[in-house]
Amino acid sequence: MNNTDFENTAKAWQFVEKESISLENDLLKDTRRRGADAGFPQGSAAQARFLSVMAQSVKAESIILVGTGSLVETERLIEAMNGEGILTVVDSTAKGADTTRATFGRLQDRVKTKLRIVNVPAQEYLSKLNPDDYDAIVVAGDAVNYKPVYDMAPRLLHQGGLLFITDALALHRNPNGGLVNPADRGEKAVVLREILDSLKEDDRFSLSLVPVGTGLAIALKK
Repeated sequence: MNNTDFENTAKAWQFVEKESISLENDLLKDTRRRGADAGFPQGSAAQARFLSVMAQSVKAESIILVGTGSLVETERLIEAMNGEGILTVVDSTAKGADTTRATFGRLQDRVKTKLRIVNVPAQEYLSKLNPDDYDAIVVAGDAVNYKPVYDMAPRLLHQGGLLFITDALALHRNPNGGLVNPADRGEKAVVLREILDSLKEDDRFSLSLVPVGTGLAIALKK
């Protein structure tokens, strides 16, 4: 690719994000505002919408989301589950868990999907869940969330289950450039480099890194 190609690709990325934001309904826009007001700026609209489409495509009924005030992802996944199954949200902060409860309390009369929200360290909570029992696991938010999810995903996902690593390039609210800048040694960039390097060699998964939002890694359990 030459410089013009790179510039056009960057513009295309911006276009896709703008279009995805325009497709968010009033409820999602309010959710995004609630997150920002609570101190949890929400991630890419395109990435959250892509997660929703992927969850719908596999008819997921059992999903785990490990995040940090990840309200938009939570709402998109509930939407994708079409009133079936259970979404378990493990938040790395008490405030994030409380914000999620408050935000989604207004959805109780509108959806039948069961929403379980806990504020427990991810490694501790995930180790107690039944093996081979989940269609998908999504990880987002703070750097501390990612390694425990990668460690536990092979046990929790059934064959054909999907692991989604959001912000896989560590670009969200990161002025240092994330994984596209080899000099970025921030906590999240370091963790995600290690996980992506490990996934490339992990024969338990098939990996695809997708240029949507701030980077999305999708790993299919074999």
